[in-house]
Amino acid sequence: MKEEDTIRSLKIKERCLVDLQKKIMHPKDPQSASVWRKRYLNKCREDLILETRLPFVRAVSNLDLKRSPGSVKSLAAWASKRRETPIVCSWELCEAGSVVDAGRLFSKCANCSLAYYCSKDHQKKHWPSHKQHCKLASSTIDSLLEG
Repeated sequence: MKEEDTIRSLKIKERCLVDLQKKIMHPKDPQSASVWRKRYLNKCREDLILETRLPFVRAVSNLDLKRSPGSVKSLAAWASKRRETPIVCSWELCEAGSVVDAGRLFSKCANCSLAYYCSKDHQKKHWPSHKQHCKLASSTIDSLLEG
C-alpha cells in the first residue's frame, strides 16, 4: 500500500472515530453506545486483517502456476522472508491474537495448510468462506505434483 493511500485511509478512519466519539459522548440510550463501539471495533479489525493479508493474496493471484513452475519457488522465497510475521487465527473475528499472544501453537488446515486456527470452533466458523480457497489451493498443488 502506498504511503498516500495509508494516509488517506488513516484520515478516513480518524473521521469515523470522531463521529463515533460524538455519538458515544451524548448517548440517549447507553446500550446504543456499546453497539456503536462494537461495530467500529469490528470494522477496524476487518480492515486490519484485509491489509495484512492483501499482499499474500495478490502474490498468489498473480501466479500462473501451470505455465511457470518457477513461480512456485519465487512464492516460497517471498513467503520465507515473511516468516517473522506471527501466525494469527484465520477466522476474521478471532480475538486470540497471534500465536505469540496466545502462548500456544495454532492448528492448520489439513487440506491446504494455508489457514491457521486457534480452536476447532473457529475452524468451523471459518469453513464456509475458506472452503473455496481450500479446494482451489489443494487442486493447484495436486496438479503441480502430477505435472
